Amino acid sequence: MKEASTPTKSVEIYLPSAIVRGSLVTRHDRLSNYLNLISEDNVSSLVEASVRDLNGNPLPVSSSDFTIYTSEILLAADLSPMVGFRHSPLDHQRLQKEPTAVLLGIGPFWVRGTAHLMPGAELPRLALLKQNFIPVTDATVLNQPESEPCTILVNRSKIGWLVGGQPK
Repeated sequence: MKEASTPTKSVEIYLPSAIVRGSLVTRHDRLSNYLNLISEDNVSSLVEASVRDLNGNPLPVSSSDFTIYTSEILLAADLSPMVGFRHSPLDHQRLQKEPTAVLLGIGPFWVRGTAHLMPGAELPRLALLKQNFIPVTDATVLNQPESEPCTILVNRSKIGWLVGGQPK
Protein backbone atom coordinates (compact mmCIF):
# COMPACT_ATOMS: atom_id res chain seq x y z
CA MET A 1 0.00 0.00 0.00
CA LYS A 2 1.38 3.39 -1.02
CA GLU A 3 1.85 5.95 1.76
CA ALA A 4 0.05 9.27 1.30
CA SER A 5 2.35 12.21 0.69
CA THR A 6 2.88 14.74 3.47
CA PRO A 7 1.33 18.15 2.74
CA THR A 8 3.80 20.98 2.22
CA LYS A 9 3.71 24.74 1.65
CA SER A 10 6.26 26.63 -0.45
CA VAL A 11 8.07 29.19 1.74
CA GLU A 12 11.13 31.35 2.05
CA ILE A 13 12.46 31.63 5.61
CA TYR A 14 14.68 34.59 6.54
CA LEU A 15 17.09 33.83 9.37
CA PRO A 16 19.74 36.10 10.94
CA SER A 17 22.52 34.48 8.87
CA ALA A 18 20.86 32.93 5.81
CA ILE A 19 17.73 32.59 3.68
CA VAL A 20 16.25 29.12 3.18
CA ARG A 21 13.72 28.38 0.43
CA GLY A 22 11.86 25.11 0.33
CA SER A 23 8.71 23.24 1.24
CA LEU A 24 7.45 23.52 4.81
CA VAL A 25 5.96 20.28 6.12
CA THR A 26 2.53 21.26 7.50
CA ARG A 27 -1.09 20.26 7.35
CA HIS A 28 -2.24 23.87 7.83
CA ASP A 29 -3.63 25.66 4.79
CA ARG A 30 -2.37 29.07 5.97
CA LEU A 31 1.20 29.83 6.96
CA SER A 32 -0.02 32.23 9.67
CA ASN A 33 -2.04 29.42 11.29
CA TYR A 34 1.00 27.17 11.36
CA LEU A 35 3.44 29.76 12.76
CA ASN A 36 1.03 31.18 15.34
CA LEU A 37 -0.05 27.79 16.65
CA ILE A 38 3.38 26.28 17.26
CA SER A 39 5.39 27.37 20.27
CA GLU A 40 8.59 29.39 20.05
CA ASP A 41 10.75 26.47 21.16
CA ASN A 42 9.46 24.16 18.43
CA VAL A 43 11.24 23.40 15.20
CA SER A 44 10.01 23.49 11.62
CA SER A 45 11.01 21.07 8.89
CA LEU A 46 11.73 22.17 5.34
CA VAL A 47 12.29 19.65 2.56
CA GLU A 48 13.63 20.09 -0.96
CA ALA A 49 15.28 23.27 0.34
CA SER A 50 18.20 25.42 -0.71
CA VAL A 51 20.09 28.02 1.29
CA ARG A 52 21.84 31.25 0.38
CA ASP A 53 23.69 33.88 2.37
CA LEU A 54 22.26 37.36 2.93
CA ASN A 55 23.99 38.59 -0.25
CA GLY A 56 22.16 35.99 -2.35
CA ASN A 57 25.12 33.63 -2.83
CA PRO A 58 24.18 29.92 -2.73
CA LEU A 59 25.70 28.00 0.16
CA PRO A 60 26.77 24.41 -0.48
CA VAL A 61 25.12 21.97 1.91
CA SER A 62 24.99 18.18 1.79
CA SER A 63 21.24 17.85 2.43
CA SER A 64 18.07 19.48 1.17
CA ASP A 65 16.22 18.80 4.44
CA PHE A 66 16.45 21.54 7.06
CA THR A 67 15.36 21.84 10.67
CA ILE A 68 14.78 25.43 11.76
CA TYR A 69 14.14 26.69 15.27
CA THR A 70 10.97 28.78 15.19
CA SER A 71 12.40 31.39 17.56
CA GLU A 72 15.16 32.16 14.99
CA ILE A 73 12.77 32.94 12.13
CA LEU A 74 12.81 36.68 11.35
CA LEU A 75 10.45 36.53 8.35
CA ALA A 76 8.51 33.81 6.57
CA ALA A 77 7.32 34.51 3.03
CA ASP A 78 4.43 32.40 1.76
CA LEU A 79 5.34 31.47 -1.83
CA SER A 80 2.43 29.09 -2.35
CA PRO A 81 0.19 29.92 -5.28
CA MET A 82 -3.10 31.53 -4.32
CA VAL A 83 -5.89 29.02 -4.84
CA GLY A 84 -8.75 31.46 -4.73
CA PHE A 85 -10.52 32.90 -1.75
CA ARG A 86 -12.99 30.57 -0.07
CA HIS A 87 -15.72 32.17 2.00
CA SER A 88 -16.24 30.63 5.39
CA PRO A 89 -19.67 30.41 7.04
CA LEU A 90 -18.07 32.45 9.87
CA ASP A 91 -16.92 35.34 7.64
CA HIS A 92 -19.76 37.52 8.93
CA GLN A 93 -18.17 37.24 12.41
CA ARG A 94 -14.75 38.49 11.26
CA LEU A 95 -13.78 41.97 12.37
CA GLN A 96 -13.06 44.45 9.63
CA LYS A 97 -9.51 45.78 9.78
CA GLU A 98 -8.00 48.92 8.30
CA PRO A 99 -5.08 48.48 5.89
CA THR A 100 -2.06 50.54 6.92
CA ALA A 101 1.09 51.00 4.84
CA VAL A 102 4.17 50.09 6.90
CA LEU A 103 7.93 49.87 6.72
CA LEU A 104 9.51 47.54 9.28
CA GLY A 105 13.08 46.82 10.29
CA ILE A 106 13.61 43.20 11.28
CA GLY A 107 17.27 42.35 11.85
CA PRO A 108 19.11 43.10 8.59
CA PHE A 109 15.87 43.17 6.55
CA TRP A 110 13.52 46.01 5.64
CA VAL A 111 9.95 45.00 4.79
CA ARG A 112 7.45 47.29 3.06
CA GLY A 113 3.82 46.25 2.80
CA THR A 114 0.37 46.53 4.34
CA ALA A 115 -0.47 45.70 7.94
CA HIS A 116 -4.08 45.30 9.00
CA LEU A 117 -5.12 47.03 12.23
CA MET A 118 -8.36 47.20 14.16
CA PRO A 119 -10.33 50.37 13.28
CA GLY A 120 -8.92 53.33 15.19
CA ALA A 121 -5.83 51.46 16.39
CA GLU A 122 -2.51 53.25 16.17
CA LEU A 123 0.55 51.68 14.56
CA PRO A 124 2.42 50.88 17.83
CA ARG A 125 -0.44 48.44 18.59
CA LEU A 126 0.99 46.22 15.86
CA ALA A 127 3.99 45.35 18.04
CA LEU A 128 1.72 44.57 21.00
CA LEU A 129 -0.43 41.93 19.32
CA LYS A 130 -0.65 38.57 21.08
CA GLN A 131 0.25 36.53 18.00
CA ASN A 132 3.92 35.65 17.46
CA PHE A 133 3.88 36.24 13.70
CA ILE A 134 2.17 39.27 12.16
CA PRO A 135 1.02 39.08 8.53
CA VAL A 136 2.07 41.89 6.20
CA THR A 137 0.36 41.64 2.82
CA ASP A 138 1.66 42.85 -0.56
CA ALA A 139 5.05 42.87 1.14
CA THR A 140 8.53 43.01 -0.32
CA VAL A 141 11.92 42.71 1.35
CA LEU A 142 13.55 45.91 0.14
CA ASN A 143 17.17 44.83 0.47
CA GLN A 144 16.60 41.54 -1.38
CA PRO A 145 16.47 42.23 -5.15
CA GLU A 146 14.48 39.08 -6.03
CA SER A 147 11.73 39.80 -3.50
CA GLU A 148 8.30 39.63 -5.15
CA PRO A 149 5.18 41.02 -3.45
CA CYS A 150 3.59 38.34 -1.27
CA THR A 151 2.32 37.81 2.26
CA ILE A 152 5.20 37.87 4.73
CA LEU A 153 4.84 36.76 8.33
CA VAL A 154 7.00 38.93 10.60
CA ASN A 155 8.25 37.58 13.92
CA ARG A 156 6.80 40.20 16.30
CA SER A 157 9.62 39.79 18.83
CA LYS A 158 12.24 40.58 16.16
CA ILE A 159 10.80 43.95 15.02
CA GLY A 160 13.45 46.59 15.65
CA TRP A 161 11.48 49.56 14.31
CA LEU A 162 8.38 50.36 12.31
CA VAL A 163 6.93 53.42 10.64
CA GLY A 164 3.57 54.04 9.00
CA GLY A 165 3.02 55.23 5.48
CA GLN A 166 5.16 54.75 2.41
CA PRO A 167 8.52 56.44 3.06
CA LYS A 168 10.02 58.45 0.21
